[in-house]
Amino acid sequence: MSASSSFLTPAAEQAETLLSPDALEAALRDIGARRYHNLHPFHRLLHAGHLNREQVRAWALNRYFYQPALRPAGAWVPGAEHTR
Repeated sequence: MSASSSFLTPAAEQAETLLSPDALEAALRDIGARRYHNLHPFHRLLHAGHLNREQVRAWALNRYFYQPALRPAGAWVPGAEHTR
C-alpha cells in the first residue's frame, strides 16, 4: 500500500453502512492507524530535516493561527449529545 492510498476515505457505499459500536470503534482505530499525522509525507519530511525555511515557516504559521480554531468544531460529534 502506498503512502497516498492510506489516506483514502471509504467508498460511498461503505460510508453509508451503519456499524455496530464495536465495528465503529475498530474502523476509527484503523483509520487513525493509517492516517495519523506522523504518517503524512509532509510530517516525515519536516522531522527528517528535508524542508526549507519557507516550508517550515508556513507550517508554523498554520499551526499557530489556523489549527487552534479547528479544535472546538472538531471536538463535537453529531448525535453524541446526552440527555438527562
